[in-house]
Amino acid sequence: MKTSIKTCIMLLFIVTLFSCSSDDDASTTIPEGYFFKTKIDGNSFSATIPEFGASKTGNTITIACVQGIHKFQLKINNSIGVGTYTIPTTTANTIVLSYENDVVVYQSGICGTSGTLTITAISSNEIAGTFTFSAGNTDDCGLPQKNITQGSFKALLAGS
Repeated sequence: MKTSIKTCIMLLFIVTLFSCSSDDDASTTIPEGYFFKTKIDGNSFSATIPEFGASKTGNTITIACVQGIHKFQLKINNSIGVGTYTIPTTTANTIVLSYENDVVVYQSGICGTSGTLTITAISSNEIAGTFTFSAGNTDDCGLPQKNITQGSFKALLAGS
């Protein structure tokens, strides 16, 4: 009987020990509600944290996404706010939207390409928006362009 009680107490202790979690372990928590999605020449593409993120360094905001062979970068120089920006820009704002498929880099604003970036929300710790652009091959404008459509994102904004 004493052995059964000791066994039950030991099992209860072990179950309690392993079923508790620490609130200090925030580094493994992946926030929900953040996303990056678009269509590449009509084919759907999407990613969630940790495959993408956004950072701010000085006046530059970079939203980057890497998933397999697909790499996106939305880079915005100079301060911007909520609004729609045309690419190529005609103001002091420099906006570069690019896509890479592991071999070829495509970029907006070259080879006669254009696009739009709409910032729908921006704060000190989040940025959200939509985008669409055609992108030219950075090595040869004679090669076919990529059409990036129905793009949208909501990201944590790291940095200062």
